[in-house]
Amino acid sequence: MRKFDPKTLPKDSSKAVPGTFYHGVFLDGEFGFYAALNLLESGMLQTPNYLAYWDSNFASKHRSASAEDIKDLRYKGQNSGGLTPTAMNCINAASGIRQGLHIKMGSARITDVQEKKIIDKSRIEIKFEMERRKYAKNAVSRLECLYVADNQSVIKEMFRHHPDLLILKVKIAEALNYTRADSRWYDEYDELRSRKCIKKYWNGQKYDENISTWEYLVDGLIIIDDPKGLNCVNSLKEELEEEFNYRISSSQRKSLFMAYVL
Repeated sequence: MRKFDPKTLPKDSSKAVPGTFYHGVFLDGEFGFYAALNLLESGMLQTPNYLAYWDSNFASKHRSASAEDIKDLRYKGQNSGGLTPTAMNCINAASGIRQGLHIKMGSARITDVQEKKIIDKSRIEIKFEMERRKYAKNAVSRLECLYVADNQSVIKEMFRHHPDLLILKVKIAEALNYTRADSRWYDEYDELRSRKCIKKYWNGQKYDENISTWEYLVDGLIIIDDPKGLNCVNSLKEELEEEFNYRISSSQRKSLFMAYVL
């Protein structure tokens, strides 16, 4: 795949979404270093579909996650060779566990409790994808998007269990498509497991008229508009590269470096 030249992007500025948005990056923990290292490389993040839109060679090998059979997603996962959001990474990990494989962090295997959490999370994401295909076929899939919000509190709540979360101000520089949904319906489904929550999520129904908890599922390109935040990431470059070397074997580095997870 061709190396991104930030000066050539976006391809079509008319597809920009006006406004100020925020995106969360993990500076530690499972695969958080992918996002940070990609930011250091170019100051931008892209979805798999955007990579295919930008690079015809990659497009010839790319298959959208939203086009995959649900059963295949559950038991085989998906690897389009591009940037992979959190939801899709969880499904990929769960599919491996279902096949009897075990996930390792460096040389240590994750616990049975952690594996059960991954399986449960993957079930939620699979359910949301199934219902999206019923109620909102043209909506952006959670399996191939970048998550952004129009206020920082939504990002903080969304990733409240991640102490090393860095929130960056971003621009949606080019959206092939984007969907606005209320993140509270996702949280409520996690608690109640009611399909009504998923339907309201995909129908764009507001959860509370007095509080804004919108999240934007962006299929496209976001550019970091936060010099202070980028300086923070840059100051941790050595630690991030060490984390990368610890978690990913040398044989995997070339193929997995672009598999950005968040």
